[in-house]
Amino acid sequence: MKKLIAILATLMIAPTAFAGGTWTAVTVGTVTGLTSNGYIQVSFSANSTGTTCATTRNYALIDISTSVGLYNAALAQTAKLSGSGQTVTVQGTGTCVGAIETVSYVTEN
Repeated sequence: MKKLIAILATLMIAPTAFAGGTWTAVTVGTVTGLTSNGYIQVSFSANSTGTTCATTRNYALIDISTSVGLYNAALAQTAKLSGSGQTVTVQGTGTCVGAIETVSYVTEN
């Protein structure tokens, strides 16, 4: 029974764990606060790859209503302000607000 539960849990989580677009080793172009809806809009040096709901693929939205979102926004802003071409890798959630995908996480390269 425990194995069955583990398999079912994996099957339910696996498709969503990697859903969305990915921006790999990109530089941050702009970081714009959108205070009317609680998001930060970030542009990147390249379009996303993978499965994405976005029609505008070189932008992403970071939800700043959560601590994780604030952290992701801080990483994006730091990469932008470093001025040294700091690259980041960004994973999308597979969910779009309008035509722009939301961000799951940002990592510095």
